[in-house]
Amino acid sequence: MTIKTIVTAAAMAAATAIYGGAHAMAGPQPQGCRSRDASRQVVIGNGRLGATITARPGIVTLAVTDATLAGGISKADSLPSAAGEPSATTVATLTIADCDSGNASVCEWQLSMADGICRDGYTKGGMRVEREYFASRPDSLIAIHLRASGSGTLCCTVSLSSPLAARVKASSGGQLTMTGRTAGTASEAKRFCVIARTDAPSRGVGARGNAISISGCAEATIYMVCRTSADASLPGGAGNAAPYLERAADDAWHTVNYSYSDFRARHLAACRATGCDEEKHNPAPTVGPQPARQ
Repeated sequence: MTIKTIVTAAAMAAATAIYGGAHAMAGPQPQGCRSRDASRQVVIGNGRLGATITARPGIVTLAVTDATLAGGISKADSLPSAAGEPSATTVATLTIADCDSGNASVCEWQLSMADGICRDGYTKGGMRVEREYFASRPDSLIAIHLRASGSGTLCCTVSLSSPLAARVKASSGGQLTMTGRTAGTASEAKRFCVIARTDAPSRGVGARGNAISISGCAEATIYMVCRTSADASLPGGAGNAAPYLERAADDAWHTVNYSYSDFRARHLAACRATGCDEEKHNPAPTVGPQPARQ
């Protein structure tokens, strides 16, 4: 795999770090559920990248935002805050859907404020599926880990979409690359690159149109990274096109060099050092209002 592969065939949307660690958005969490339509929402973030996770057995979506794009989005494209005003713009939505749409018999949902990791799981037939999500501040990424146990293996598709003008390309190496722009004239529009890279045995990963398929694996990890031309911290400052593409490629390449366990350990170490609650690990947002706590 080369950096060029990641630039041209990687993908994923960025996430607004308007939200810090992880905090529940849907009230009390159930111990179990019996309908595949039963869903729960939670928000995770690392100070720049953020995602609203909507999960139910067999399918999960992550609406990803990037704080550097705030202020360059129309109200129609923004996620409403508790007060009804736009607070964060969805850059991309990642969807992970099981191949089999059969009903799950049991599902659980857990959000740990102690380590900033969201977990859920469900049972389908004789197979148990567990999912884990976190937004890493040290490594500037969002990680989704899938694990199957029992009498089955993972079988799902991973797709990427956006409410903004964007294109998605899938590569056989298990990557989705999205490039797009916000509304406005050429001088007003902000551009972004989102990369979603799948880390799983190569025999179990393939490309189907603009989506990635995962099958026959006991475990798989999906990494999401995003960079925008509005990021003033990049070389050349905001508005310089080349650095955001290069930085997105660098972020994606970074996920090749380390394992999920490595990223998870660094995330937990950061939590132990600074705390993963909203006050310590997640500073108050610098852009837009903060959602009311549920």
